[in-house]
Formats: sequence, structure tokens, C-alpha cells
Amino acid sequence: MAKKIWFSDLATVIGVPDRTLRQAWRAFCVEYCLTLTPRQANAKYQELFFGWLHQQADQDHDAQAPPAAARARRQQQVACAKAVTALEQLIATYGFDAVLTEVVEVICAPRGRLVFRPFPRDPHAP
Repeated sequence: MAKKIWFSDLATVIGVPDRTLRQAWRAFCVEYCLTLTPRQANAKYQELFFGWLHQQADQDHDAQAPPAAARARRQQQVACAKAVTALEQLIATYGFDAVLTEVVEVICAPRGRLVFRPFPRDPHAP
């Protein structure tokens, strides 16, 4: 990129307003104790700035990941609790054996996730 326009081209390429990129440049200069304008930056400082931008983006992504993962875990816990409640209601209404063989096995076995073999019952047991 030409020295005069590399900064504007970068703003266009990464899709951020020029003003936002200038704020990032100022933060970069503060962090590295530099007193350069974008126009004064040689290729070495431009590459250093690119790396710094990537680092900032990674930090932003990492900061957003834990809340998203925690939210997904909470949603999964709620969904599982609802499923357990529904199964308990079915068991109370139809009995454990019926729910196991007619619901759980029917849904899970075709997916290859559950192979259910009922325990052989003693024909003389009550």
C-alpha cells in the first residue's frame, strides 16, 4: 500500500469507519509508546499494527466466548430438566417399562445411541 493511503485502504478492506481505525491507531501508539501518525508509519510499524489489531480482535472474541458458552450450558440444562419432567410424567401415567420400551427405545435406537435389552424376567416372580 502506498504510504499516503494504506490507512484508508485498511479501513475499507476491514470494513470499519476511518474514525474507528484512527482510535485504534491511537491506542496502539499509546500501548507501544509511539508518537507516529499513520502517514509516518513505515512497513515495520504497519505490520506491527496489523498484528496488534488481530490480537485485539482475538481478545474481544475470547471475552465474548465464555458468556456465550455459559448461556448455552444454561439453556441445555433447562431443556434437559424439561425433558426429565416430561419423562417423569409419562412414567407416572404409563409406567416405567412402557416409557422405556415405547418411547426411549423407539427414539434412541434408530440413532444408534441406545441399545436396550430388557432384563429377562423370572416367569415365577410376582
